[in-house]
Amino acid sequence: MNIGPLSEWVTAIAETIAVCVALFLPMITQSRERHRREIKFKRMITKLTNETLAGDDEARQELASFLRISLYIVQSSKEDDIMDIGSRINDILSKPNLEPTDKKHIQELLTQLS
Repeated sequence: MNIGPLSEWVTAIAETIAVCVALFLPMITQSRERHRREIKFKRMITKLTNETLAGDDEARQELASFLRISLYIVQSSKEDDIMDIGSRINDILSKPNLEPTDKKHIQELLTQLS
């Protein structure tokens, strides 16, 4: 019984690794990109919300525009959940006068976001 030369074993292992990389690298890359997008969405919503709470009305308009545009590029259910939280925050911020309970509710939503 002969198991073959070492060079054939090395070649077979290298080919197996190449096939594994070819199969799984696109999935891993896509997963990482999706995770980065989720983080960017969260950061943008948090940043614009905090600026709006500080008194910048232009930031509220930017948040509304960001949410409208982002709804067209959402690719996963988690991103959809993030946009839903952002929309609820925007609905609260669009009120003419914010009460302390509204600000507390916004902070709770931001906590859910992170």
